[in-house]
Amino acid sequence: MSKELKDQISIEVENLDRLMAEMKELLSKTNKEKNFMEIRAAGSILHDFYSGIEKIFERPRNPYGVCELQVICQNDIYKFKLVY
Repeated sequence: MSKELKDQISIEVENLDRLMAEMKELLSKTNKEKNFMEIRAAGSILHDFYSGIEKIFERPRNPYGVCELQVICQNDIYKFKLVY
């Protein structure tokens, strides 16, 4: 896999980490019953997250296979790791 492709995918993984942090912050600062704006904000974050996953898997495959995206959860903190 080229360095350029690895860099592009790494940027997307960083974006996924940021989106997870945004969602966690949104959910921790709001009441149990969400209002319209909170639901719309969560939906927007979820859409961006899904789009980021799509971007990673739309990248061209290398001749030796495709990379793997691992989701790691420790103490309610999610991290993404790209394995080539």
